[in-house]
Amino acid sequence: MAALVGVFLTGYAHAETWSAVTWEKLLDFTSPRKNVSYEPLKQAEKAWSICALYPHLKDSYWLSVNYGMVKQAKKLNINLRVYEAGGYYQLEQQRKQLQACADSKPDAILLGTVSFEGHHDLLEEIAKDTPVIALVNNIRSDFIAAATGVDWDEMGRRTAQVITKRHPAGTTSVNVSWFPGAGKPGISSTKLSAFKSELTKSSANLLNTRYGDTGKLIQLSLIEEELEGGTAPDYLIGTGVSAEAAIGALKVRGLSEDIEVVSGYLTHGVFRGIKRGKIIASPTDQPVMQGMMAIDQSIRLLEGKSYLKHYAPEILMVTKDSISEIDLECALSPASFSPTYTVEAQRNAETKSN
Repeated sequence: MAALVGVFLTGYAHAETWSAVTWEKLLDFTSPRKNVSYEPLKQAEKAWSICALYPHLKDSYWLSVNYGMVKQAKKLNINLRVYEAGGYYQLEQQRKQLQACADSKPDAILLGTVSFEGHHDLLEEIAKDTPVIALVNNIRSDFIAAATGVDWDEMGRRTAQVITKRHPAGTTSVNVSWFPGAGKPGISSTKLSAFKSELTKSSANLLNTRYGDTGKLIQLSLIEEELEGGTAPDYLIGTGVSAEAAIGALKVRGLSEDIEVVSGYLTHGVFRGIKRGKIIASPTDQPVMQGMMAIDQSIRLLEGKSYLKHYAPEILMVTKDSISEIDLECALSPASFSPTYTVEAQRNAETKSN
């Protein structure tokens, strides 16, 4: 690991060095952390095969992760196969996909889990033959070889700090409604806990917490239920999909000037909303960069090179004032990019054509 550590630099997806936050203990965000920078791999030693699993590709967050992984897989000339479960309530579907992934005999598996413990029994067997790397979401660590993913507690705190800075304790009270996503233990539930804890430092009253999968229709339905309820919130805060849906819901009701919107993570729609002044702010964990880092980490592990066992990009706050400073190559996939499920190493393709 020491070979990776250098002078800390601002990270860009196209830069020769990447900056990262790394934790001393795998999947333990309470362990000591530090900032490092290192040079990503330029080429893999062979055409490794990586299998990746996502909770879904319903919003541009996971699309951006997908883009980062595809970009780095092509750069390193490796094989990549992607499965997506269809949502955070699709545990059985992802279990089937995880088993199918393992049965295909990849060199490594990148697991963006829908459940903190729901794959534990499968992973116990799979990890005997294939290294499993946690991707983005937190998971029980017993059979995990490495991890790429930010501290979602910090994402929740950063989101709530938008309110604590505007409405510190002792000022006029405001009402907040929160849409954290599926509320899965170890995933959005940790974000919610940190959000609530930080919110106690403000004058905000948390009216309601409404859980639901991150499909746009589901989040729009939850927001409409909240707006049709008794006490109107001053702020709607939630997932990127929630924030995107909120803009339209408020416009239809003529409430855009009365209720403000904060997002818990950055998507293309949230970025446009911040730029247009429709969304106040959002933290970003730079999902494109996470996808690239996960591929780089898995290849380093397979090739016996020095690697950071658990790392992630730095979390940045995006507001109308800071938006010009955000490197979109790290945060969002290009508008032209569509979900990509297979990347084939060129060496393989050339061999087949000869």
